[in-house]
Amino acid sequence: NFKGVWQPKKFGEQTLIYTTGEVALRRTVNVTACWYNPDASITPDVAEAYFFICSLSDGEITITGIQGNCPKEMVIPSNVYGYPVTSIGDYAFRNCSGLTSVTIPEGVTSIGYQAFGWCSSLTSVHISNLAAWCGIDFGDAYGNPLYYAKNLHLNGELITDLVIPEGVTSIGNWAFYKCSSLTSVTIPEGMIEIGERMFYGCSGLTSVTIPSSVT
Repeated sequence: NFKGVWQPKKFGEQTLIYTTGEVALRRTVNVTACWYNPDASITPDVAEAYFFICSLSDGEITITGIQGNCPKEMVIPSNVYGYPVTSIGDYAFRNCSGLTSVTIPEGVTSIGYQAFGWCSSLTSVHISNLAAWCGIDFGDAYGNPLYYAKNLHLNGELITDLVIPEGVTSIGNWAFYKCSSLTSVTIPEGMIEIGERMFYGCSGLTSVTIPSSVT
């Protein structure tokens, strides 16, 4: 019987060779899921190691969870073996109570139900593209890491005066939920729709400018 952990280095059809007794066996498998750590030197036997659990479908990656010890500072990869990471699954990081910061790449378009539920030590969320953040489809309030973190950083700078970029025509539900670091919000002309509870719990807000185009 085959025992141990096999970490594929790519997706698709691969040949697995292993031995049982003195007999070498060959098996072809179609890899559609794997563990992944951006540091290729990390293996499952390394103390404090962790791996993203990844699933491939239609050429896109969903991160469905984490295996091993949840880190304090988590950087979601933008791609896994050349395939873009576009979603974070339901419950993916729920109960990662030691997690203090998370970086979300701009290619992520959906974050599932309770993906960051009970990540109660979170203090910061880091992004590089504000327009992309506005377009994320959150499964619920606990899908947004801001529920606990309350502080959103854009390219390393804490956002206090939020100016939605020109060209953004809609903002998803819960996009800035409980982001208490915000003190003002300016939404540009051309905005059509803003989501439910988008600024709920933003206790530091003193000024919000909403154009007439919002329906």
